[in-house]
Amino acid sequence: MKKIVIIIILLFFVLMNGCNTDEEDITQTNDIQQLDNNETIKKRNFVKEFETLHLGQEIVYSIIDDFDNDNSDECFIVTGKQDPKVWFLTSQGNTDIILEVWGNYKKAIVLDRNNKKHFALICNYEPSITQVWVFCVEEYKANEIFTSIADYEIKAVDNNFEMTWKRYDAEGKYDLAMNKYIWDEYKQTYVKEGDDVAFNNENEEDNDLKEKQNNNEEVHKISHNSSLYTTYIDKETQKFGYKDKNGNVVIKPQYDYARKFSEERAIVEINGKYGCIDKYGNLIIKAKYDNIRDFTEGLAAAKSNNKWGYISKAGDIQIEFKFDDVVDFSEGLAAVKITGEWGYINNIGDMVIKPQFDSFNSFKNGRVDVKYGGKSGMMTKDGMISWMKFDTYKEIQLLPVDESNKNQDFKQFYNDLLIAIQNKDTEFIIHHLNTNIQFSFGLDSGIEGFLQKWKLHKNPRESSFWLEIEKTLKLGGVFSNKSKTEFIAPYIFANFPDSFDCFEYDVCIDDNVSVYLRPEIKSLIIKNLKYHIIKVLDRNINTLDPSGKTVRWSKIQLPNGSRGYVKSEYLRSSIDYRAMFSKDEDGIWKMDVFIAGD
Repeated sequence: MKKIVIIIILLFFVLMNGCNTDEEDITQTNDIQQLDNNETIKKRNFVKEFETLHLGQEIVYSIIDDFDNDNSDECFIVTGKQDPKVWFLTSQGNTDIILEVWGNYKKAIVLDRNNKKHFALICNYEPSITQVWVFCVEEYKANEIFTSIADYEIKAVDNNFEMTWKRYDAEGKYDLAMNKYIWDEYKQTYVKEGDDVAFNNENEEDNDLKEKQNNNEEVHKISHNSSLYTTYIDKETQKFGYKDKNGNVVIKPQYDYARKFSEERAIVEINGKYGCIDKYGNLIIKAKYDNIRDFTEGLAAAKSNNKWGYISKAGDIQIEFKFDDVVDFSEGLAAVKITGEWGYINNIGDMVIKPQFDSFNSFKNGRVDVKYGGKSGMMTKDGMISWMKFDTYKEIQLLPVDESNKNQDFKQFYNDLLIAIQNKDTEFIIHHLNTNIQFSFGLDSGIEGFLQKWKLHKNPRESSFWLEIEKTLKLGGVFSNKSKTEFIAPYIFANFPDSFDCFEYDVCIDDNVSVYLRPEIKSLIIKNLKYHIIKVLDRNINTLDPSGKTVRWSKIQLPNGSRGYVKSEYLRSSIDYRAMFSKDEDGIWKMDVFIAGD
């Protein structure tokens, strides 16, 4: 873990583990690459221009190439580790959002099929739910190719996808199952091998479309098919609008943000609120919601006053705003979340399967994957569950370590730093910052950028930096070299075992932490934790105590597979904020890194 992060920091951008392949012509973009100076400059310019136009967007992946084979460079940028967006930049200055995915970013892959580049984005909703989207650059088309695979491994072979996972029987024994997803030339998407694949490039529909395209009047009618619209950004106004397949503006740029069309509706943002337009640009649903998701089965999930409900295509409230989170409808049912647990409602809002599960998914062919603690299974629409897997893990403690007193020179600096933090002494901090301090996984580095990120150049005493650095240092740390001239804090990051997934497991940072049966102080205490590594199922559960104060809980899975609830303040991720220090040439201790993420 430490070595990987150090390599990532030195290269200034995130590189995920790529897919294995035996074919030389498969482009692998997630392995660590050595870019020559020209490529590095091009990439830096693309990213810099993007960051100038889109302040505050966290870049988690970027790659540059001639993707559409027109002898000009383009760039893919993925922003946001949670609910990522994929942006496509061209050397002509065009910037489009081509994909929005709900979940946690895992990796990206670029494939090359007969000189047609495909960009694949892989995300996880929960540890057992995976979704893969593929965008064909030349066709400018995105498709979801598979979802809901547990314990998967994915690789690209012959520019197709192979997915392998463990399949469990009733006794808990497993064998390896595999699906291969191959390219359907006619449908222009990947389909599971064995499904009907169309090998013809032309049929009656194609011929009819070609005839219509030879007729100007029919082309005008086709241009009102909202499925052909793509969003674009006006460089002068920075407003979003829509173009048709031929690049003609069909809805002028006037929105702060805009999404692709779904069921003849598109979500747009105006002054920080969301509404919906039709294919002619009419505002059918006023921009008054905190968020709206795409329409499916005639309904769209919408958020208001921190609660979710559903609205119709006419803008009527179909299902009241009373859920902590929701999922799009599929086969007449939608998953909804109440106090950390997922259940299912029908399209009139009746709760047909009570909230009880740790993860969500959508019904397909009358079935859905479910998880409850360490149990995973398949449920039918009548609520019957076939449990197929029981997950446990080894109980391990990560006891606190603090080696700061093993180097008295560093110990003196460490004590002075803690005093400076208490006094919010910005000058002391600046004096002890490395000139190229790393504070993000993009290309950002340097003191000026650091001060801007943490708002230390304006109203420094109000900055959140002081709290984060104090929490980081007070957990203790370790020296990373024998000469004790490099120090990493907290010890959690330095000593976290590689056998545990840093995205799934946190560390309990106290020696007597209660695990409750329910997210309530008065609930039954089922276990006490002492610096244990613990699997986290949900980090964002909020309840109110008797005084009306908000209490944040994390739902956890214990090593034996049972589940419970812990106050979130007692858990910390190994990839939360960490600081790295070293001595410079003048013998002054400097902070080289202060960063979160992986």
